[in-house]
Amino acid sequence: MGKFLKIVIGLVVILVLVVGAGIAAIMLLVDPNDYRDEIAQKVRENTGRELTLGGDLGLSVFPWLGLTLNNASLSNAPGFGDAPFIEVGEVEIRVKLMPLLSSQLEMETTRLIGLKLNLARDEAGHSNWDDLTDGDRHDDDQRDRDQGGDGEALAGLAIGGIEIRDAALTWDDRQNKQRYAIENLDLTTGAIGGGRPVDLALGFDIDSNEPEMAGRIELSGRVTADHDAGKMAIAGIELKADLKGAGLPGGTLDATLGADLAADMARQTASLTNLRLATLGIEVTGQVEAQKLHDAPQVNGQLAVAEFGLASLVAWLGIELPENVQADKLGRAKLDATFTATEKNADLQKLVVAIAGGMLEAQVKVANLKEPSATGTLAISNLNPRVLLAATGQALDTADPSALTSLNLKSGFSGSRDHVEFKGLDLSLDQSKLTGTINVRNFAKPSIRFGLNLDAIDADRYLPPPAEAPPPAAATPGAGAVAAAELPLEMLRALDIDGTLKIGKLKVYNVNSSKIVLRLTASNGQLRLNPAKAAMYDGRYQGNIGLDVRSDTPKLSLNESLTGVQVGPLLRDLTGKEEKLVGKAQVTTKLTARGSTPEAIQKTLNGTAAFSFTDGAVKGVNLAKMIRDAKATLGGKPAASSNEPEQTDFSVLSGTAKITNGLVDNRDLTMKSPAFRVAGAGTADLPKQQVDYLVKASIVGTSKGQGGKELASLKGITVPVRIKGALTDPGFSVDVAALATDQVKQRAAEELDKALQKQLGGSTATEGDSGSGSSTEDALMKGLKGLLGN
Repeated sequence: MGKFLKIVIGLVVILVLVVGAGIAAIMLLVDPNDYRDEIAQKVRENTGRELTLGGDLGLSVFPWLGLTLNNASLSNAPGFGDAPFIEVGEVEIRVKLMPLLSSQLEMETTRLIGLKLNLARDEAGHSNWDDLTDGDRHDDDQRDRDQGGDGEALAGLAIGGIEIRDAALTWDDRQNKQRYAIENLDLTTGAIGGGRPVDLALGFDIDSNEPEMAGRIELSGRVTADHDAGKMAIAGIELKADLKGAGLPGGTLDATLGADLAADMARQTASLTNLRLATLGIEVTGQVEAQKLHDAPQVNGQLAVAEFGLASLVAWLGIELPENVQADKLGRAKLDATFTATEKNADLQKLVVAIAGGMLEAQVKVANLKEPSATGTLAISNLNPRVLLAATGQALDTADPSALTSLNLKSGFSGSRDHVEFKGLDLSLDQSKLTGTINVRNFAKPSIRFGLNLDAIDADRYLPPPAEAPPPAAATPGAGAVAAAELPLEMLRALDIDGTLKIGKLKVYNVNSSKIVLRLTASNGQLRLNPAKAAMYDGRYQGNIGLDVRSDTPKLSLNESLTGVQVGPLLRDLTGKEEKLVGKAQVTTKLTARGSTPEAIQKTLNGTAAFSFTDGAVKGVNLAKMIRDAKATLGGKPAASSNEPEQTDFSVLSGTAKITNGLVDNRDLTMKSPAFRVAGAGTADLPKQQVDYLVKASIVGTSKGQGGKELASLKGITVPVRIKGALTDPGFSVDVAALATDQVKQRAAEELDKALQKQLGGSTATEGDSGSGSSTEDALMKGLKGLLGN
């Protein structure tokens, strides 16, 4: 046995000496530079490309099997320019020789300096590496099978590290017109192998045209990998990005991301813990876990965003704020979210956003992520809209400073990429409550359907103070349409709406109404408000209002009526002044107009109107007193003082009007009272806001009613009253000249009749008496003197 061992040891020694001698011979006798041309020729034969070896080739055998390469390049594919496909300044690879005999791979730090790789795709979609990968893979697979499959696996792997410095990578996609360039790429690692953690550091400059951006990205961490157990972890991940460019929201991104990553392939799980993201003054923390990575991946996570300023977020998103909005006054917000997601569905169990003193909470479930549809709930509590608007720099001046200070909302919703519906909507704004449903389809051209109920609202609280914006005379929706500002035609043409709004009580421009029903339809440039109904001032309003904006000149149609409305309180509330007219009103209008401004609408207003007022009075003028004063003036006497109210009572006041291009023409005004019968005619010019009207009041034979006893002596006399001046504040006057003429004619006829009766019926003069003609003339003059002298 001992002799046998000596023989074996001797053989081993001889083998070592032979191997050592062979290695020495290779080192001394073989110069790899002598084979440069053969290597280049072999590459040319196999690839059709030129391999250029500009520097020396270095070869070492023991104890390291090593290769060094300097200034080498490989030409590009035909049609992709003269720049090399790949070039490298220096490559050094060293493998320990002896461990290879036991299937152990031990490498020293591998160095790659000055690598430049140019990848490209032409307009036809061909890449500049297709010719390097289009070989017959079937032959390769057959060769693998002939050699026994995959071969014997390495028993161990150890690499001293990887060092890549000053590398560059270019991707030029001419088909999609995209170009990316990475330069100054540095990658270093610690020793790899033995299950030990490996430090990793990567950094590079990037320049991209789609999206347009440029800057520096750096990544570091400690990698631990257990290949046998299928586990990997990266601890202390630090990712930094400093980028600028028009392709980034806000034109810049300065962000830092930190986390710990762990993956277990055997259990099909992965987790991202200790997540920290800092950018734009926003700090995000949280964790994310993934399960069933190979079967049906499911992701769970929690994210929290610490309080941050909205100004930085708006700036980064590139939102253009109105000129009057100051970015530094946008306020602050914070967020908390919990979510679950699979490859098909997502579930946001909790989303909480704090902003403007209030809280927004939401729960959302998303089904079919490829064609997503969502359901959920939304709640807003204690939001102060005034604070939110003030935070955006918008000045808010309302008649009631306490308006817009409280908003609460609860609603369920469902939706998709092109649809959203709010069901069970319950919104409270200050003291008003709105409930109902809203449905919106086709976001590109929204189709809106709604059914809403508002319990009560005082809209005047939300309007500017009256001193700053005097309310227009708009007691009805139709009047409001005429008084509206210039119409936004493009917006109106795009509307597709069908909905009904019911309001329990409404106050707007100090006009009160209740039991309001408004149905709005809009389609293809035609809008209609029908029915428009309301109870107001002991009566009813009914309206049918249309607006056609299909052409450049809008067309307006108004068909409205007031039934049993007490016009006095209505006018008093609307104007804020003492009413000019009281009584129960019956009013109907059928009007059309054209134009997009109030002025144009008034100038083109055409149609008819009819009105009837009962048991009322015209205030501001006492017709009975004016007639008595005029009678006194005719008799040369002063007007008597009186404490009577300045109003003219009537039992009925009615008439019709024809409107032509804004000129209201009335020819049949009729007013009846116990003492008067009034007829009138005249015009009201709406564009010029002027009125010219003549009212003729006839005294009837009665002692009843307003001033009846005092006017009995003027029975049958017609008194003309001229109404002229500004439409909102006209002047009233008696046409004294006409009154005198009419009175003289009537009294002269009476006196003449008396004189003739006396002369012809009771005279004792003889036939042919020369004094008869003189007597008749005297009688006539006496009658006239009696009238004028009274």
